[in-house]
Amino acid sequence: MPTQTFNSNTSFVPIAAFTPPSGAGGLGLETEQYFFHPDHLGSSNYITNFVGEVSQHSEYFAFGETFVEEHKNSHNSPYKFNGKELDEESGLYYYGARYYDARISIWASVDPLVVKTMSAYGYCNLNPVNLIDPTGMSSYPIYGKNGEYLGDDGRKGGDLAFTGEKDGKGGFKNLKQFTDNHTQFQRASNKIKNESSGNATESLWIAHTANNAQKDKSINYKKNGNKDVFVQLLDGQYSTTLPKFKSPLSVNDNSQNAKNARAGLINVLQGGSDPTGGAVLWDGLDFLHNSFDSNKFNEYGYVRITTSHLKSLTDFYSYQSNKNKINGNWDVDCVFEEYGKIPYKHTFNSAYWTGNGNEAKSHQGIKSSGTHGGTIFWIKYKR
Repeated sequence: MPTQTFNSNTSFVPIAAFTPPSGAGGLGLETEQYFFHPDHLGSSNYITNFVGEVSQHSEYFAFGETFVEEHKNSHNSPYKFNGKELDEESGLYYYGARYYDARISIWASVDPLVVKTMSAYGYCNLNPVNLIDPTGMSSYPIYGKNGEYLGDDGRKGGDLAFTGEKDGKGGFKNLKQFTDNHTQFQRASNKIKNESSGNATESLWIAHTANNAQKDKSINYKKNGNKDVFVQLLDGQYSTTLPKFKSPLSVNDNSQNAKNARAGLINVLQGGSDPTGGAVLWDGLDFLHNSFDSNKFNEYGYVRITTSHLKSLTDFYSYQSNKNKINGNWDVDCVFEEYGKIPYKHTFNSAYWTGNGNEAKSHQGIKSSGTHGGTIFWIKYKR
């Protein structure tokens, strides 16, 4: 019966006996083989030999100091906490960029990518149960406020992201955390990138409009409100988009459109003022193409479009190159091409059409708050 041993899933499984093949002199090619059984942080809790017998057992306090260490033989692996090598002479763990003292829970030197937490010497933002630091360097992506990705050290652990500036010495300065969910930030940025025609103000307005809508229960009619701007942007009932545009925006994409999208979302996450006047919805070329078949005319009982806003939008899509960004085969309906003959001087008023939706007679309406790039933005109001 094979020996039972411990694995990282806290259950016992059999490890079959292994006999090395014969080599010169009739001896095995390897006389000793050991297998590491790490926990979720990569720390080696159990080490077994080739027949599945436990030869070394170690347990650690949260920040890495050893409190249990058992040996069956003289073998003593130096690879312990986080799977890093413990230097016997200094008693420090070697992480590549610097050494770590598990006994007092601090690094022996400053982070090469400089300070961005409470201490330059603190380990894993004081969260060693969930995070590891494989290299001893900064782990988080850093962006300029203009949305440009500036770099990180490639570490996998934690999902924070920061804004900052290059310090001219290979590091960064003026670091400020803007999210603890970088993956969702990347996905939401990709959504903005593909909703926007590439205009920086347009991307900023889309980000703030989604943030305003996030708290509007009438927009999120089947919910009590989406929990954050990320969820709002990715909500298919709020704004439809192809699945590929909900995938994370690569940090390697530093195109102007990508930077504009990130910058708009960073502005929201860092508490920037809302430039939209309270907009909660937006539309693009599909609104002009569908004309009165647009869902806005069915969902709301009153639609007001400021003439200058409509003119800006129709002028933008009068260029085939701009239409090609969305759908080059779509035309602007003639109703909107005649914006110069709108009954009211400053508004395009739904009193001149009838809606077919359930809310056609509703007192709730929308009015334009601005047009930027290829997008018109809407405020909700009651007449």
